[in-house]
Amino acid sequence: MINIKADIVERNFTDYTELVVDIENTYFDSNMDKTLDCVEIIAKYEDAKNIIAELVENGHDLAHISDFARPDHDNYNDEYLIALDHEGIWCEPAKRENGYLYATGVVCYVMDNCNSKIISRIQSKVVYEVSIGDDNCDGDCDHCDCKEIDKDYYSINGKQVSQAEFEKKTKEIQKTYDSLNDGLDIADAFSEIYKRLMNYACYLDKLDESFWY
Repeated sequence: MINIKADIVERNFTDYTELVVDIENTYFDSNMDKTLDCVEIIAKYEDAKNIIAELVENGHDLAHISDFARPDHDNYNDEYLIALDHEGIWCEPAKRENGYLYATGVVCYVMDNCNSKIISRIQSKVVYEVSIGDDNCDGDCDHCDCKEIDKDYYSINGKQVSQAEFEKKTKEIQKTYDSLNDGLDIADAFSEIYKRLMNYACYLDKLDESFWY
C-alpha cells in the first residue's frame, strides 16, 4: 500500500456547481495525459448529496452507490467516500467499525466539516480542503463583513500565505501531475479502492427519490 505525503491546500467555492466543475476539470484535464484514473471526494451526507446531484446533472452515470441514506434513516452521521472515474460515480460510507477507509486516489477533495481523524487516512498526492460559500456573508452584502474580506487571501495547511507562495505550491502540484507517469504506478495506487467497490453485491441504477430533496 502506498503512503503519499501531501500538503493540504485550502480552497473555497461559491457553490456546489463551481466545486463540481473544478472536480471534473481535475479529472478530465489530467486524464488527457493518462495520469489520473479517478478523483475522490470525502464529504458528509448533505455535501455528498449535492455533489452527486451535480455530477448526475452533468451527465455522469451512477456506477455504484452503497448504503447512502439520510442520517435520520440509518443513524449514520459520518463521511462518505465518493469517486469519479470512467464508469461514473461511486459512493460508500467512509467510516467502518474498525475506523476510516483509506482514500488512495492521486487527488482528493475533503470537505472542511469532516472529522480531522480522516486526514491521516488520506494517501493522496494532492489534497484540497474545500469550503462552500462565505460563512461571514448573510446574503445582504451591503450589511455584512464580506466587503472587508481580503480577496487575495491564500492558505496552505491552515497557514495564511502570500499569492506568490500559493502560486508556487500550485505549480508544484502541476509538476506532480506531469511526473506521475515517471515514478508512480497508478494501477497499484487504485487497486484497493476498486477491489473494495467491486465486491459489493448491490448495484443501483438510480438513487431513491429522497436523495434529491
